[in-house]
Amino acid sequence: MKSPLPLFVLLVAATAHAAPAQRIVSLAPHLTELAFTAGAGDRIVATVEYSDHPDAARSIPRIGDAFRVDLERLLALRPEAVLVWDSGTPAPTIERIRALQLPVLTFQTQRLADVATVLREIGRLAGTSDVAERAAAEYEHHIQQLRDTYRNRAPLRVFIEVDDRPLYTVNGQ
Repeated sequence: MKSPLPLFVLLVAATAHAAPAQRIVSLAPHLTELAFTAGAGDRIVATVEYSDHPDAARSIPRIGDAFRVDLERLLALRPEAVLVWDSGTPAPTIERIRALQLPVLTFQTQRLADVATVLREIGRLAGTSDVAERAAAEYEHHIQQLRDTYRNRAPLRVFIEVDDRPLYTVNGQ
C-alpha cells in the first residue's frame, strides 16, 4: 500500500535526525547515475546491471538486474538505503526487501521535473545537498533553455523501442 504523503515528505521525515547514509544500494541504472550526480556515487556499495554511467559506476558490484536481485548479497551489504524505481523495480522485489527490514526509498521519475526532485532527495539522504542542489538547479536551467528554444515548434511524436521480444517501450504507463 502506498502512502498518501509525497515521497519527499517521507524522506525528509525519515532522515531529519539520521546521519547521512554511507552505504547505498541502487536498484535502477538511472538512480545510480542520479546518485553520482548528487555527489553520492562513492556511497553506492552495489547496483544492478546496466548501471554504467558515469564510468565510475562500472566498477560497482552488481547484485542483480531489473527483474531479479540477490537478496542474500543485498542483506550482507548492510545498506542504510536501498534506492528503487517505483514503476521499474518489480513490486514483489520491493516487498521482499522491505520484509528484510532494509530501508527502501522509492523514487518516481515520470516527468522531467522529477529528475531534479530525485537529485535533491538523494542529496538529503547522503548529506550531499550542496552538490545535489547545484546539479538540480543546473538541470532545471538547461530544461528551461530547451523549452524557451523550442516553445514555438510543432511537437514530435516518438516511439522508443527498448526491446522487440517481448515488445517493450517507454511510455506514459
